[in-house]
Amino acid sequence: MKRYALAAVVLALVIGCKKEKEKDKDKGKDNEPTPATSPIDGTYLIMSVEQKGQKVTADDLAKAGVTEEKRKLTVQGDTIIVRMRGMEERSFIKLDASKTPGTIDSTEKDDSGKLVTHYGIYKLEGDTLTLCLGEGKDPKDRPTAFRSSATNMVMVLKKQK
Repeated sequence: MKRYALAAVVLALVIGCKKEKEKDKDKGKDNEPTPATSPIDGTYLIMSVEQKGQKVTADDLAKAGVTEEKRKLTVQGDTIIVRMRGMEERSFIKLDASKTPGTIDSTEKDDSGKLVTHYGIYKLEGDTLTLCLGEGKDPKDRPTAFRSSATNMVMVLKKQK
């Protein structure tokens, strides 16, 4: 069971999501996704998460009672939206598809309100999106390969139709 908790924490923290409370006074224009589309726009189902040599698959999550509805993630314009346990968490992203692999920068406010950016890479093959996100807060810490490690998480997502 501990390994499922790790996956939930990794999803919330490494993606760089920001909790949005019901009465968040920051709601409004700055928290709305841009209408512009990105190459990875869509709703995805989390198929697996791997970090520090521990891999949690869709089957593992299902056995733990995590429904598909609770494994969804939406990319809309410059925003990744994760809905978990009745909360909506957002991360604002910047993609560079001109690089191989493509790069993704994920920015959110930390608990003190300071903006923090995490650096990663992505690839889109058909309807499968693979993200490798690093915990480092410097562009030089960006992962260069789709491998999990102590500081990098790999997440595989399947686009919903």
